[in-house]
Amino acid sequence: MTGSSLFRTQIIAACWALALAAGCNRYEAPKPLAAEQVPAAVENAFKDATPEVKSSAAEVVNSIQSKDEVKAFFELQNLTSRNDLTPEQREVASHSMLSMNERLRAAAAQGDQRAAQALQAFRSSK
Repeated sequence: MTGSSLFRTQIIAACWALALAAGCNRYEAPKPLAAEQVPAAVENAFKDATPEVKSSAAEVVNSIQSKDEVKAFFELQNLTSRNDLTPEQREVASHSMLSMNERLRAAAAQGDQRAAQALQAFRSSK
């Protein structure tokens, strides 16, 4: 191979590598569950969990059913921080937390001070 054709081959290989890398790095943000789906999704994902984890998940469900989204949000935050969740449990907890975050934002926009304070506390903890 001549120097110019080797250089051209290297350029083409580099372009292909960049194109491949750009396509592989696509990241799609997780989507929240519909709020009405959260209790059933959490119950289903955590039905076979260890007693401690199952108890935490049950607290989340109880808080949601009691319409205490602030408490549910922070319980989900604690749940997602555990190291002993299965990938499915982590995914459900994360998507549920996004759902509760949306609910808190809507409540804060409507003037709910408790929701606004919860969101502020969450932001400042990051």
